[in-house]
Amino acid sequence: MSSKKVKIIAVVVIVGFAGTAFLQYKNAAPIADTKSEDVRTYRITLTSLGFEPEEIDIAVGDTVVFSSERNTPFWPASNIHPTHEIYPAFDPQRPIDPEEEWAFTFTEPGKWRFHDHITANFTGTITVGSEEEKSLWKRITSLWKEESCEGVSPENLQYCWDTMLHDSLLHDGLDAAFDLFIKLYRTEAEVPKACHGWGHILGEAAYTLYSNGEQFELRPEAAYCGYGFFHGFMETLLFSTGNISEAQNFCAEVDAKIAGRVASSGSTACYHGIGHGVTDGTDPRLWGDADTMVAPGLLLCEKVSESDFQEYLCATGVFNAIEILSTDEKY
Repeated sequence: MSSKKVKIIAVVVIVGFAGTAFLQYKNAAPIADTKSEDVRTYRITLTSLGFEPEEIDIAVGDTVVFSSERNTPFWPASNIHPTHEIYPAFDPQRPIDPEEEWAFTFTEPGKWRFHDHITANFTGTITVGSEEEKSLWKRITSLWKEESCEGVSPENLQYCWDTMLHDSLLHDGLDAAFDLFIKLYRTEAEVPKACHGWGHILGEAAYTLYSNGEQFELRPEAAYCGYGFFHGFMETLLFSTGNISEAQNFCAEVDAKIAGRVASSGSTACYHGIGHGVTDGTDPRLWGDADTMVAPGLLLCEKVSESDFQEYLCATGVFNAIEILSTDEKY
């Protein structure tokens, strides 16, 4: 096959809440902003700064081709991180080699937030459908002020909660979004099963404030959802700066701020949270092999800890997470 022709690696056709996905090599014929019978193909590229463009508007049946300028694998997928449950078909199910591209045809109208599963602080939004077809997400988008998804069908609840949390963070800031996060966790029975990614989002937002020298309230509820908050905070910190000392300083501040307010108080919560969070958001490529699943968390524990005791606290988080995950067959 000529290098100028598209080489199809895999085709996934999913019926119902679905779309069509395929992989191709980058040296294929260019696919970007083409049009045939009112169906278009768009391109989103992962750069060193994130997805470009970060937001696009498309029609039902249009295709988006994802590629990367980085020299490492990437994994564009639907929210929520790391389970991708909101639009499960929008997920290549594995990392994409930087020499490849992945394309997905959107068959469901909505406002679909996505992220790079490998570097979860890289995010974007794809809005799909005509104005009439977008009525569902427009109604849901307005519900963030009411902090309620009452009346939303069960299959759209995750979508509604995710939208409310993002919009609350965007419009009202971290404290208000954290209040909503706590409320959802305590009142919605399904939320604790799939909210690690929401804690992750709050942790990312907290790091942005922290890195700018701005104050925020560190809540004991940062431990909710598999310590997703600490995972998001540390992942963003280490990706942004690679500064291990800064990570250690943050845990020292945690010690001062929430000592005695949670069962694992102070820096115990911070270091335990780092290990637990990294493992709870484990890469699906590693599922089925416990030793491999704990390895990234233990490596990070070794990097961020200043003492054997801190490394021990971090490791307790790793093994606590793997114990919890072991109760679910999919892991």
